[in-house]
Amino acid sequence: MREDRKKRNRRDRRGARTAAAGRSTVMTLENGSLLIRVPEELDHHSARRGMADIERLLDEYMPRDAILDMSALTFMDSAGIALILRTERRMRRAGGRASVEN
Repeated sequence: MREDRKKRNRRDRRGARTAAAGRSTVMTLENGSLLIRVPEELDHHSARRGMADIERLLDEYMPRDAILDMSALTFMDSAGIALILRTERRMRRAGGRASVEN
């Protein structure tokens, strides 16, 4: 029983670290451009949280341009690609532009 608890605690700590690192709310706003730094890993969990954060930021700041800074990115699956495409579509509908930086 004690071994099971240790394994579960290890998994919980690892999951919490991933969740905290998976946020993409670090951003700067300058001259109508919103620079959003994405996390190191964009998998289906972090992309879902990231898109919610990005939509909130776009609603709050209504930028002319949204720039996704992927310089810290080490892993991305198809959910990360979907995040990029959703951001681009959202900006285009609002009359703005989206771009990706490395």
